[in-house]
Amino acid sequence: MNDIGDIIRSRRLSLNLTLEEVGKYVGVEKSTVKKWENGFISNMKRDKIALLSEILQVSPLTFIYGTLTLNEEKQSDSDFHLSSHEKQLIIAYRSHPEMHPAVDTLLGIEHESKKENLA
Repeated sequence: MNDIGDIIRSRRLSLNLTLEEVGKYVGVEKSTVKKWENGFISNMKRDKIALLSEILQVSPLTFIYGTLTLNEEKQSDSDFHLSSHEKQLIIAYRSHPEMHPAVDTLLGIEHESKKENLA
């Protein structure tokens, strides 16, 4: 395996994400995610790198340099895990940015755009 593939796999597993969940978020098949992990596909498109870095909670630079930052390494060792339902909610939320203000209002969370307007 290559370094980047190792990082993808270890981050996916540490976040309790399946190949399908990562693939759905990034917009590729689970077989593509598996090929990334195994090093069979080494050059990803920028839009895929951006989405992959979001769901794996790492910097996009991770996929250029093949290393995690110190903060990302600490984060991967944490005991914080999401349930399957919580992961589905996060993926659905991220997949529908047009719904963020309505969901935030429903949950009583101040939306980021409101915070920016106040600053």
